Amino acid sequence: GQSFFANPQSGECAWAVPSGTFVLPPQSGGQWWELYDEERDLRSASSSAGKRNGLPPPAPSASTKPHSGRGAGLSTIPSTNSLPIQSGSSRSDPGYEDSSADFPPPASFELRRIVRRERDPVKRKRMAALAAASSESNPPPPVPRLPTTRLSTGDHKVLPADLRREIEAFAIESYAKRHFAVHRSGILRRKTPLEKLLRWQKQPITSPLLALEDSETKKDAVRGFKVILRIMGDRITPVFWPKRWLLERGIASGSAFRDEIFIQTIKQLTSNPRFESRKSGWEWMCVLLVTFAPSRDLHGHLQSFIKGCASSGPEGPNSTSEEEVIMARYCLGRLANIARRGSRLQTPTIAEIECASEAAFHPGVFGQTLDVIMQRQADVYPEAKVPIVLTFLTDAMLAMDALKAPLVFRTPGDPDLMTKLRVRIEKGHYSLVGLVSQLDGDVSVLASLLKLWFRELEEPLFPPSIYYDCLEAAATPNQPESVKACLRIVQERLPKLNKRVVAFTVSFLQLFCTEQAKDITGLSVEMLAGVFAPNLFLCP
Repeated sequence: GQSFFANPQSGECAWAVPSGTFVLPPQSGGQWWELYDEERDLRSASSSAGKRNGLPPPAPSASTKPHSGRGAGLSTIPSTNSLPIQSGSSRSDPGYEDSSADFPPPASFELRRIVRRERDPVKRKRMAALAAASSESNPPPPVPRLPTTRLSTGDHKVLPADLRREIEAFAIESYAKRHFAVHRSGILRRKTPLEKLLRWQKQPITSPLLALEDSETKKDAVRGFKVILRIMGDRITPVFWPKRWLLERGIASGSAFRDEIFIQTIKQLTSNPRFESRKSGWEWMCVLLVTFAPSRDLHGHLQSFIKGCASSGPEGPNSTSEEEVIMARYCLGRLANIARRGSRLQTPTIAEIECASEAAFHPGVFGQTLDVIMQRQADVYPEAKVPIVLTFLTDAMLAMDALKAPLVFRTPGDPDLMTKLRVRIEKGHYSLVGLVSQLDGDVSVLASLLKLWFRELEEPLFPPSIYYDCLEAAATPNQPESVKACLRIVQERLPKLNKRVVAFTVSFLQLFCTEQAKDITGLSVEMLAGVFAPNLFLCP
C-alpha cells in the first residue's frame, strides 16, 4: 500500500506532503481509526500499526498524538481535538481478520472516523446528480401550521382537530384507571374488563361503576341504574324512584354521582340491540344535558362518545339510525352549552322534562342559535326580522308597565311562573292567556325570562372571538373614541342577524334610560349595562 497524508481539521487528503505543512512522527503504539464503508454499510475500528480490531470500536482517548500511516483510498472526517496527520486501513482490505481478542486496543489511543468514498470521479458525479434529482422530484413535505386560539394572554397554538380526536379516543381508559371501581366476577373472582363494564346489559348492577365513597351514594347509584333500565324499556318491573328523583339527586350531589349517571347511560347505549331502547336512552341523554354537566375529567370522553355516534351509521361500531344521529348531534350542542353556563339549581318539572326529551326533533327557542330560531319560526312568522320570543317578551313587559316597576331587571322572578311561561313558549304558544292573573302584575317574571333567553343562547350574541376587542374598545380613556370603536366592531364584525338583535335590544333598553324612567325604576345606565353584559357576552 502507499502512504497518504490527512488533515483531520480540514478533511483534506493527499498522496504527497502539502507545501508549508509538517508531519508528526509515528508512534510505536499506532493510532486507532473508526472505519465506515458507505457501500456495504459496515463499521469497524483499525490500528495504523497494522493491528485490526473488529466491532465495536474502542473507546476514544486524546492522550496519543496523530501520526502518519498507510491506507488505500481512505479519507478522514475532521475532528475538533486532533492535529495532522493520520491514516488507517479499511475493513474491506484483503486479508482482513477480526482479531479483537488477539490484539486488544492499547491503553491510550485516539479514535478517528474514516469514511470510504467512491474512488471513480465519474461515478461520484453521477451519484451526486442522482441525489440532487431525487431531492428535487421528492421535496420534503411542508410543515403544517398549527391552528391558534385567542386567549386573554394572546394567541396560542392548539392541537389539530385530528390529533385531538385521537387523544380523546383514549380518554375513557385514563378516566377508568382513576375513577372506576374494581369489579370482579366468576368463581375465580377475576377482574371484569373495561369493555364488558361499558356494554349494555339487561340485568341491574349490584355496585356502582365508579368508585364512590359514601355508602348512601352507592345505594342511590344502584337504584339509579334501575331507573335508567325503566326509562329505556329494558326492565318492566315497577320502580319506586321516578326519573325526576334521579335528576334531583344528581343536582343535590357532587360531580361523582353525576358522572355515575352519565356513565350508566353510556353503558346502556353501547352495543344495545334494541332501537326503541337506544332512542329512549338518547332522549334521556338530552334531559341530562339540560339539567347538569359532567365533570371536567369525564367531559372529553362523553364528547368523544357522542361525536362517534353522531358520525356513525348502520354499519359503524355503534350502529345508529338516522334518528339517533340527529339526537346525538343535538346532544353535542347541549353538552357545550351546559359546560359553559353550568348546572341547574332546581330540578326540572315534568313539563320541562318532556320538552327536553323531544327537543332534538322539536327544538324550542331556549338554548338554540339565532339561525335555528329564525329557521323554525320562518313558516309561521315569515316577515319577522328578529326572534319572535324577543318581541313577545319585550312587548309583554311594556304592556305590564315595566317602565314603572322598581328595579325591574334586578328583581328575580318567581321560578314556577317562569317555568310555566317557558314551557308554553317552547311549544310555540306566545300568549299570556291564563297567566295574567297568576302574574298579578309581576313583570320581573318576564324580565328574568328575557335575560335567561339571552344567557342560554347556544352561541352568545357577541361571539367570543371579539370579546377582548370589545373590552379593549370600551377601556379607551376618550369616551367618544371608545363609543366609535364599539360601534365599528358591531357594524363590521357581527353577523347580520346578530346586529339586528343588538339594535332591537338597545332600542328597548333606551326606554329605561330616560330621566323619568330612571327616577321610577331606580336603574341607571351603568346598572342596566351591568345586568345585561353577562348575558350578552361570554368570556372565552
